[in-house]
Amino acid sequence: MPINLREQERARDDLERFTKKVGIVVAAGIALLLLWAARTVLMLIFIAAVIAAGISPAGHRVRVLGRYWFKRNGDRGAAAVIVYIPSTPRGCGT
Repeated sequence: MPINLREQERARDDLERFTKKVGIVVAAGIALLLLWAARTVLMLIFIAAVIAAGISPAGHRVRVLGRYWFKRNGDRGAAAVIVYIPSTPRGCGT
């Protein structure tokens, strides 16, 4: 019983498609495992981003007031420290 070339190509295409799908599933699983292993670091990055977004308006206000009072542009880092340091005792529960 001779095998038709089209059937042979179709079987090869099906095998390639299946292999690609398995590869995608395995890659997604590995990516999830890496994210799970790095979850503590990712959580700290998320918390830092939320804190930065929270103090950004206050830092901008400090820079504007500093420009008004001292007639010069203030540093963003200094503004962040001015806003962040007084708020840490409240965050620590004291």
